[in-house]
Order: sequence, then structure tokens, then C-alpha cells
Amino acid sequence: SPRARRSFTVGGLSSSTLAQFTQYAAPFTLQEGRRVVAFASRDQKGNFETLKNSTVFVDAAYPGSVPAVEGPGFVEDGRILLGATAQIRIDGTDPLIAEAASGLLHTAVLIDTDTASCQVEEAQSGSGAFDACANARYALPFSLTPATHAVSFASVDNVGNTEPYQTYIAVIDEAPVLININSPSAGTPFINGDLLVSASFLDPPVLPGVAGAGVNSQSIRILIDALDPMPFT
Repeated sequence: SPRARRSFTVGGLSSSTLAQFTQYAAPFTLQEGRRVVAFASRDQKGNFETLKNSTVFVDAAYPGSVPAVEGPGFVEDGRILLGATAQIRIDGTDPLIAEAASGLLHTAVLIDTDTASCQVEEAQSGSGAFDACANARYALPFSLTPATHAVSFASVDNVGNTEPYQTYIAVIDEAPVLININSPSAGTPFINGDLLVSASFLDPPVLPGVAGAGVNSQSIRILIDALDPMPFT
């Protein structure tokens, strides 16, 4: 007669403690977390087995995966923006809930590929192209060819809890920012000392209709008379 409890009577299983236990009839489930199950049997003559117990860790939560960028770039609003030398890293973790976590088994990655073509738990190690289930198991940060890509990923833990696929749009932005001096106008040899120098900056589209990463206003610098660069505002 099993019973999931934190502690048990010192007397074990006996006629006087039977009420603390539930008679076993069929396989049963346990709530998530660390559980201690005590069990023993009684024969037809009324003899009680010595009480035994076993600690069970029930992991019912699927892992979580998040993308990150190694090198110039960032993740924002479902997009992964990458510089020419950047790589994508996928961080998968299995959450610890009520002392239970079975640990991450692996993470699957698919690039420009229908996620229905690969169950996460079936992902295999392969060429690293991430274009089919045979190549979908993630191991190391990876690069992408210049273009726009759909990057899908999900993880599975050691007891088979499977995260649903997430899909981010990855944009590789290799185009430099375009700078235009608005004032003074080009070719002006002299300017009034009170005239402000103004400029505009544009990050051109990566592809037609696909915006670039945008201008990082904190990284704009100007150089005057070959002195040390200073921020431009």
C-alpha cells in the first residue's frame, strides 16, 4: 500500500497505522517535485512486511531555450541581428521545480526548415547544416550566410519533456552605416564659429524590404584635427 508523504510513522505498517496508507490497486502518478513513497504488504495471515520507502523526483516541466549572439549583434522582438563575424548560440536549461530537474538531453535547431519535419527528441548529430532531422542536434555556436533566415529551436530533457519549437528571424547585416554631413554643405571652406556641424546616419536595408540592425547612437565618434575621437550627439 503506497503513500506519498514527507514523513512516516515510526511504527511502520501495522494494524494501527493502516489508515495512513492507501491500498494499492493500479499504477499511479505523483505531483511534480521531490516525493517520498512508502510501501509494504500484508499477507492473508495478517503478517506485515517491513515498511520500505523510496525517494522519487518527478520532472513534469519542459526545458527552456533562448538565443544569444556571440560577437556584434543582439536579440530583439523575435529577431536575431548579426554582424558579419557574429555567431548564434542557443542556451537550453531544464528548470528546477520543487527539487526536481532531470537535466537537459539536447537542443534541436532547424534553419529555414519546417519544424514538423523533425521531432525534437529525434534530432541527430550530423553535418551541422541544421537543414534536416539528421543534422539538427545543436552542439556549438554557428554562423549563417548573408541573408535572412528562419532559425527554429527547442530542447528536450532526460525524461522526455519537450519544449515547443520557437522560431526567430535571423538577419545578417554586413552593410556599413551611411553618413551624410548636413551642415556645413560640401565644399564650404569657412564657417561661422557659431554654426553647428550636423550629420545624419542611415543603416541601409539588408535586403529589399528587410531592415538592417539600425544605428547604434552610442558608438558614433568624430575626429577633429587628428585628436582623440569623441562622441557625436
